[in-house]
Amino acid sequence: MNSDRMNNAISSRCYLIATPRSGAALLKSMLAANPSCKVVDESNFYVNLLCHRSRYRKLARMASFLHDADYAKFMETHIGSQWQDKYGKAPLIAQRIKNYLNVMDMRCNEEAKTCWVEHSAKHFSKIQTIQRYHPDARYLYLVRDKAQCILSIWKAVHSFYTYAEWQPYIGWPMELFSKMLDDYSRTIEKTANMSNSHVVSYEELIDNPEPVLQKISTFLGVEYSNSMITDHVTAAKTRGYSQMPWNTRILDPVRMVEHEVSDILVPKIYQTQFQSLL
Repeated sequence: MNSDRMNNAISSRCYLIATPRSGAALLKSMLAANPSCKVVDESNFYVNLLCHRSRYRKLARMASFLHDADYAKFMETHIGSQWQDKYGKAPLIAQRIKNYLNVMDMRCNEEAKTCWVEHSAKHFSKIQTIQRYHPDARYLYLVRDKAQCILSIWKAVHSFYTYAEWQPYIGWPMELFSKMLDDYSRTIEKTANMSNSHVVSYEELIDNPEPVLQKISTFLGVEYSNSMITDHVTAAKTRGYSQMPWNTRILDPVRMVEHEVSDILVPKIYQTQFQSLL
């Protein structure tokens, strides 16, 4: 899927890949505060694209029937109820992805943006699919200290288990959280040196936000704006990130957002288990 088929005014099309509790809401707020950058949340476009396809659909290069609902939901959200008049059902994978990218570009142009960054938590396991069907995409990987990340996930699951966002993790032993982060690290190692990938450290973002955001802006092909630091709280409120109880500290000054390990109380029964994972 070559970018010359799409709008040349778009400098980059990027996917933010981040594990839970690695600071994605904070980084998205900063990116959204850049006048040139559009952030798109949870399109989940690639999740069911190739799942459970019949032999016929594979030979015909058709998307999975499970993806039909995802495609319709995305189109209706961004185009409106008349989306079929312009884009149709597009059963072929190539056409469906082309439509997806065109719509993303169109939304960018409507808001006078020059790049878009999409973040779907489930896209973490679909990187190979994205690489295959959108080869000129860029990838922004957000990493966080493993100990901080595991403990923050553990706290969120046990504090906010009534919320749908955390229910899939209920009952997970710490080994599974550790394995998830290890899988994430291995994925990054495979692509980190590619020109279309950029790795961001959550700790560095907190300690020195300006140079980190300057590098991200260069990677995305947009001009750095100080509003990414000064206005990220406004962006967080506008996008609804701060309404989630596990994201309330996103409203703190940037250097005070980090979760301290000492603030996260782990019962003694888990402490030995946790230490063995690091």
